[in-house]
Amino acid sequence: MCIYCNTIYYKKIYKAHYGSVPVEPSGRTYEIHHIDGDHSNNDPANLTAITLQEHYDIHYAQGDFGACYLMAVQRMDKTPEEISELASKAQRQKIENGTHNFLGSHLQQKRINDKTHNFLGATNPVHDKIKNKTHHFFGGKLQKASTNKSIIEGRHNSQIKVSCLCCQQVCSLPMFSRWHRDTCKSI
Repeated sequence: MCIYCNTIYYKKIYKAHYGSVPVEPSGRTYEIHHIDGDHSNNDPANLTAITLQEHYDIHYAQGDFGACYLMAVQRMDKTPEEISELASKAQRQKIENGTHNFLGSHLQQKRINDKTHNFLGATNPVHDKIKNKTHHFFGGKLQKASTNKSIIEGRHNSQIKVSCLCCQQVCSLPMFSRWHRDTCKSI
């Protein structure tokens, strides 16, 4: 649900009871804030005009990171890192509240209950296997030295170059998987 969908409606109510919406020295009009947090309660006593920064600070202090994210993206000059952090907090908050759309999946719910879901700050077990060099990519005929750095950097398989232990030909991982390993012509 968009919390700003009825912005025009409650701005009209504010103007009808209090006059025009104040303007910041920068030229930006003040935000109309619902004091009780209920966006359907457009009683004039529940509406107040505050600066965008004050509005953001109120919602941040309340832990309403979804509203902060919307303000940052739509109307504030926040860095991409700050916006990303707000988005992450908003998603974690949805998971904690049980309202995230991924919660419909049985597997996702199990990972959340086990505290292994990456949205909760947990690390991915596959990433741990790669860092510990216990992933299956490091076994068999793959040379550890040629793939270790590429896999950890998270490159696409076609960017990972490996050399066959049998014929010493260097090729991309998909080609290696198809034409080398156990099917190398040199065997």
